[in-house]
Amino acid sequence: MMLGTGGQHLSDQGATGAVAPSVQSSSAAVASGAGALPLVQFFGRPSSSSQSAHLCPACRNVEEAVAKRNVLRGRRQAAAREAAQRIAELELQHLQLVRTFRYGGLEQVGRMGNILESHQMLRQARRDAEQEERVSRDEEAALSAFIDKSSDRQEAEERVAGEVLRQRLQNQLAQYAVLRIEAAIQRQRQMVQLQRQLVDVLAQRLGAENQEERALLDAEADRILQEIEHAADPARNPQRGRRKPA
Repeated sequence: MMLGTGGQHLSDQGATGAVAPSVQSSSAAVASGAGALPLVQFFGRPSSSSQSAHLCPACRNVEEAVAKRNVLRGRRQAAAREAAQRIAELELQHLQLVRTFRYGGLEQVGRMGNILESHQMLRQARRDAEQEERVSRDEEAALSAFIDKSSDRQEAEERVAGEVLRQRLQNQLAQYAVLRIEAAIQRQRQMVQLQRQLVDVLAQRLGAENQEERALLDAEADRILQEIEHAADPARNPQRGRRKPA
C-alpha cells in the first residue's frame, strides 16, 4: 500500500525534520497497520450506527420518537462540530508539512511519505465525517417518518372518533324529534277524547233535574276545559299534564 510504503521509506532513509505530533503518531499507526485513526475511534464503526435505523419500531408513541430525534439531532450537531475541528487541525498540519517540504530543499525528500500519510488521513477524516453525518440524517429521517405516520394515524383516529360522535348526536336528535312528534300526536288524541267528554257533560247538564246536579256537571265541565287547555299547551302546567281524563 502507498501509505505503508511511504512510512517505511521514511524510516529506512532516517530523514530528519520535525513532524507534527498528532500526524506523527497517526502515521506510525497507519504504517504499522496497528490501531485505528483517532477520528475513526471518535466516530466509531458506521456498521454499529446503522443499527439505529431500527429505532422507529421501538418507539411506543410520538412523544418518545420526538424526544429520541431531538437527542439524536443534538448528538449529530455536536459530532459535526468536533469533526470540523478535527479536520481543520489535520488540514493545518498537512499544510505545514507541504510548506516544509516545498522550502526545505533536497534534504526534505524523506518527508514525502509523511505528506502522503497526512493527505490520506485528511481524506479519511472527511469520509468518516460524511459517513457519520449521512447515518445520523438517515436515523433522523426514519424517526421523522415514524412521527409523521403516527401523527397521520392519530389524526385519522380523531376524525373517525369525531364522525362517530357526530353520528351519535344526529341519532339522538332524530330520536328526540320522533319523541316530540309522538308526544304531539298523543296530545291531539287526548284533546279529542276530552272534547268528547265535554260534549257528554254539557248534554247531561241540559237534562239535569235540579240545581245540585247542574253544579256538579258544571264543575266537571270546568275540569275538562282545564285539561283541554293544558293539552293544547303542556308547558303552562307540567304537573297537570300527568293527570288522565276521568
